[in-house]
Amino acid sequence: MVRATRQRGDETTVFTRHYNSSLARQTGQPVAGFTLSLGVATLPTDALSAGQLLLAADNAELAAKRAGKNRVCAADPLVQG
Repeated sequence: MVRATRQRGDETTVFTRHYNSSLARQTGQPVAGFTLSLGVATLPTDALSAGQLLLAADNAELAAKRAGKNRVCAADPLVQG
């Protein structure tokens, strides 16, 4: 199952049950003159709720943009105490 929704501006969120981190990391390549900054977050490693998951992915995407764009960044793992 894959669901994609447009969030705001140029941001799109994709939800999937099956995640391949190596494939996601290869995605940040230029396509037809465009670049892709991708933030990746997973349950329950990076978040415990849908809201936390979106925030973690958004923060990872911002880190990708700050690092020079056209990159893939993973969210920081959730610290559970």
